[in-house]
Amino acid sequence: MGKKQKRKISKSRKTGMPPGSLVYIGNQTDKNAVIEVFNYNKDFCISKNVTTVQEAVSYLTKNSVTWINVNGLTQTEVIEELGKYAQLHSLFVEDILNTEHRPKLEVSDQNIFLIIKMLYFTDDEQLRIEHLAILLRENYVITFQEADGDVFGQLRKRLSQGEGTNIRQKSADYLVFGLLDAVIDHYYIISEKLSQQVENQEDNLIGNPSKELIPQIQELKREIIAIRRAIFPMREVINRLERISHPFLLPETKTYIADLGDHILQITETIDVYREITWGLMDMYMSSMSHKMNIIMKTLTIISVIFMPLTFIVGVYGMNFDYMPELHHPWGYPIVWGIMVSIVLGMFWFFKKKKWW
Repeated sequence: MGKKQKRKISKSRKTGMPPGSLVYIGNQTDKNAVIEVFNYNKDFCISKNVTTVQEAVSYLTKNSVTWINVNGLTQTEVIEELGKYAQLHSLFVEDILNTEHRPKLEVSDQNIFLIIKMLYFTDDEQLRIEHLAILLRENYVITFQEADGDVFGQLRKRLSQGEGTNIRQKSADYLVFGLLDAVIDHYYIISEKLSQQVENQEDNLIGNPSKELIPQIQELKREIIAIRRAIFPMREVINRLERISHPFLLPETKTYIADLGDHILQITETIDVYREITWGLMDMYMSSMSHKMNIIMKTLTIISVIFMPLTFIVGVYGMNFDYMPELHHPWGYPIVWGIMVSIVLGMFWFFKKKKWW
C-alpha cells in the first residue's frame, strides 16, 4: 500500500473564536473552489462546471434533481453562501470546513446532513483520507470535498449515460445512496490493499526477519489506526440513516442503505482482524529473532559438544609424562585418530537420531 499523506493540521487558528466561526482547518492550499453541477431527470442530464454559487443554484428546479459538488474548502465565502442558501446552521458550515471532524449524521426538518471520510489512492499510489460533507434537501444534494480527486467517476458516468440502476429516474435521496455506495466500495479496495500488505509483512517475518522490518511494521500500525479511525464511525452513521424517518428519505432508498450497513459491518470487522494481526507482528518478529538465535546457539552447542571429547583426548596425550605406553606404540597415532573419528561419527549419528541436528 502506498504511503498515507501526512496531515499537519493546526486548530490554533480557531482558538478563542465564537462557535460557528468559519475557518478552514486543513492542509490544502488551493484558493479557488471548483463548483460542478449535475442537473437531471429521466429525460436529460446537464453536466457543467460553474464559477459562482448563483449560477449553480439557478439549476435547482422541482422537476429535476440537482447535484452541486464543491471541490475545495479554502474559499470559505463559497461554502458560507451555499450554506445560507440551503438554510444550513452555521455550526454545520463550521463542521464542513473542519477536515478533522469525526463522521456524523445530523437531521432536521429542512435537511439531512452527513460528514464522512472518503478513502482512495492517488495517481502516485498514496493513500488519501479526504473529508466529505453531504447535504440532502428535497430535490437537490450538495457535496463539499476537500481536494481534487474523488471516488465518484462511475456515478458521474451513470448519470451522464443513464446506465445501470436507472439512477436518473430516482429522487435525490437515491443520489445520496449512490455517493455513499461509491465511498464504501472504495473501502473494500483499501481493505484488500491492507490485507496484501499485512500478508507480505508476515511472509517477510517468517522468511527473513531483520531489523529493517521494524519501521515498516510501525508505519503499517499507524496506517491501520488512521483507516480505522476514518471508517469505524461510518457504522453509526449508516445505522442511524437507516433508522430515521424523514420525508426526504424514501422507504425504497432505506432498503439500499440497509445493505450498505451490512457492507460497512463486514469491512470494519475485517479491519479489526488486520489490526490484531498487525499488533502481533512485533511479537512475531521477536519470536522469529529468538528462534533464529536458538538455531545458532544449538549449532554452536552441538559443535562444542562434538569437540569436547576430542579436546579431552588431545589434552591427555599432550601431557609430558615419560611412562605413557601409547606414546611408544607403533600404531598409537592412527589408533587415536580412529577413536576420535569414531566419536565424531557416533555423535553425528546420535544427534540425527534424536533430531537435534
